[in-house]
Amino acid sequence: MKQSSQSMTFVAVSVFLTACVNSIPTPTQSAAQVEMYTSLQHRQCEPDSGLTVAEISQRLQQAQIQVYQARVGSDGRMYAQVCGGADGRIAIVTIPQSQQKQAEALGFKSYHAIQSIKNK
Repeated sequence: MKQSSQSMTFVAVSVFLTACVNSIPTPTQSAAQVEMYTSLQHRQCEPDSGLTVAEISQRLQQAQIQVYQARVGSDGRMYAQVCGGADGRIAIVTIPQSQQKQAEALGFKSYHAIQSIKNK
C-alpha cells in the first residue's frame, strides 16, 4: 500500500510540473506585444501606389513607437478587379502592448479582429 501512495504522489507532482512548464510563455508568445495593422493604400493596376512596410515602420518609430516586426498581409476581404480599386494589402506590425493606444491614434487597428473574422 505504501508503494501505491508514493506512485500517486509522483504522478500528481509530474502533472503539476508539466502544467507549469507548458504555461511558460515563449518570446514569440509574449503578452507584452500586440499586432496592429493599417492599409498600405495600394491600388490595382498602379504598381507604385501606396506605402511600403518600411515607410509604415518609420512612421511608427517617429512617433516613438517601437516596432519589433513588420510584414505585408491581407485584410482578408474580396475586392472587385478594377484598376484604381483597393487591393486589401495591409502592413502588420508587432509593437509593445503598452504603446497600442498611441498606434491607434495614428490610425492603426488591432490585427486580432481580422484574425477572428478569417477563422470563422
